[in-house]
Amino acid sequence: MMGGMSRPDLRGLRVAITGERRAEEQAALVRSLGGEPFVCPTVRVAWEVDPEPARRWLDTLLGGVDDAVFMTGMGCARLLGFAEQAGQLDDALERLRAARVVVRGSKARPVLRRHGVEVDLAPRPATTAGVLAALVDGLRGRRALVQLAGPEPSPLVDGMRQAGAAVVAVTIYDYPPGAVADTAHPLVEAVLDGRVDVLTFTSSPAVDGLVAAAMQAGRWPEVLGRLDALVVAAVGPVTAETLRSHGMPVHVQPPPEEPRMGPMMHALVERVSGDGSAR
Repeated sequence: MMGGMSRPDLRGLRVAITGERRAEEQAALVRSLGGEPFVCPTVRVAWEVDPEPARRWLDTLLGGVDDAVFMTGMGCARLLGFAEQAGQLDDALERLRAARVVVRGSKARPVLRRHGVEVDLAPRPATTAGVLAALVDGLRGRRALVQLAGPEPSPLVDGMRQAGAAVVAVTIYDYPPGAVADTAHPLVEAVLDGRVDVLTFTSSPAVDGLVAAAMQAGRWPEVLGRLDALVVAAVGPVTAETLRSHGMPVHVQPPPEEPRMGPMMHALVERVSGDGSAR
């Protein structure tokens, strides 16, 4: 090719960013890859105000557990922060180092590592089903402490209990879809007006938030009908499963062992560079 090989890029496509916490980071990545970001978060974390779940987690941990499971990085960070505020962080870390530490995905690992706690098991695929499959055969009689990504009932907790574990599970935050219904309306309109080419989702709650906003506006069937004209990208198998549960397509997904924003964006570039279009 004259002038050397061109760098694959997003060809000026308008990329919707539905996440909240790392929206600016993703927007910068979109720009660096030659795209135009459209930032409209469809998810918002609602932290549990009642300290009881965090207190229960800490008390259970200090009492001794065989397995400590963290489903999210921010949940892990919040719980360790609670232990620090309670003046019991050192004791909590000592108990974690004595336990088998299990994480779903990659985000809890650096949080734990900063505190000198190594991860013993990070199942693949990084899904609830993957975690359960990795644990289920050796749980009988074990004491397990689980930080959930959402309220019970949980297939993970149910499966662990059925396998013979004594499980204490805590939820310290939620993602109520209705909390973003109003603020997500600009994205609903942008999809319907053809002002975005790509929808990216970095979490299941972001999917639920867009659906809730479209339903509140009475326009969900129209939005759903537009999606095959766009590219819909999921960060990993959990988010992809949520998209499909709503009848939404999944056109782009990184390898299941890399459920992260960066690999998702590069998979999107490969898709666009491969066929020269957004479809």
